[in-house]
Amino acid sequence: MFNKNSLFFNEVVSFFAFLKKPKNYVNTLRDYNFAINIYNFFLIKFEILFFWTIVLWIINIFLLGPISYNFSKIIGAHHKTEFINIPMYIGILWAPLIEEMLFRYPLLCNPVQFVVTLPFFILLLLTGPSYYNLFLLFLLILVCVYFRVKNSFSIIFDWNYYILYYQIIFYIFSVLFAFIHVFNFSFDDSKLNLFFIPLLLLPQLVSGLVLGWIRVSRGIFSSIIVHSLFNGGAILLIWIFSNRTCV
Repeated sequence: MFNKNSLFFNEVVSFFAFLKKPKNYVNTLRDYNFAINIYNFFLIKFEILFFWTIVLWIINIFLLGPISYNFSKIIGAHHKTEFINIPMYIGILWAPLIEEMLFRYPLLCNPVQFVVTLPFFILLLLTGPSYYNLFLLFLLILVCVYFRVKNSFSIIFDWNYYILYYQIIFYIFSVLFAFIHVFNFSFDDSKLNLFFIPLLLLPQLVSGLVLGWIRVSRGIFSSIIVHSLFNGGAILLIWIFSNRTCV
């Protein structure tokens, strides 16, 4: 599986090379447009998406999860809502879609488009699913499609300027994705130590880096799929263990 010629080995090597210098990879996508993005969806190697999903499960369950859990005890952090109480359609469908459009889609889109749609995606993130929000989401997706059809980097914006700051852009979005999860916790003020917050959010930070790579290398559809599969697996595990403890 991990010999030097394997698909998975090359994927991991490419991932770390991307993290080292994101702009070098993105600069090869100068002619990136909607048609290419849609076409890539039908060429997706789904085994790669499952591979990254399993990698995230293993890393989070056996490494980052325990680290985060131990530091949550040290700083008195508690989840505001138990995972078992989160509706499955939110965890598997709504949250992955909105979070990917908010934190990963901008990694390859015109910043003007991002600024226009940002307030609405934040609104959807904060208010959750409803009939009105589903309609708003549909309109936002139409806007994104329009920019893609028009090849958004040719509209108002200079690609070279974007590439110059791409490394900063990528890591800012990864950190922001991790940071918003701090609001999932309530804290014991007597134990709170701000220096330990990054360790509490390690699972989200690493997941954000992986999802960012998937979005850039294989398109927004792929990152949504992996995010959804990852959440689905976590919810299923929690459901199984909670039912066992109830028996």
